[in-house]
Amino acid sequence: MTDPDTSTVPDGSRGGVTDFLRYLLVLSRPRFWLYLAGPVAVGVTYGVADVSELFTPVTVALAGYFLVPANVYLYGVNDAFDADIDEVNPKKEDREARWRGDRLVALAVVAAGVIGIATFAVTPRVA
Repeated sequence: MTDPDTSTVPDGSRGGVTDFLRYLLVLSRPRFWLYLAGPVAVGVTYGVADVSELFTPVTVALAGYFLVPANVYLYGVNDAFDADIDEVNPKKEDREARWRGDRLVALAVVAAGVIGIATFAVTPRVA
């Protein structure tokens, strides 16, 4: 089994589905997930009229999107454009995934961005 914290995690075209999902998980930088999901939680809390509205399908979907897919999008775009700089970044050896330019990974990043645009359709106007 590969170690998801190193640059040896296979990309989607060379490894299995599990390795591909593990790579996306590492690419999304779990230690930073709350940077995007935190403001959503604050906004949802501010925007609801009472506690019963905290866990509606829309609020759960928004929280779910901003926990993982939004981070795949954010850090995927970042890594794609910073690939040359990241070659000398020591953090990419022990804590983060290196961008490989794999088409399946690029497609996953674009899909995460498209899903983000779709969140506008379900987000309440008060937001």
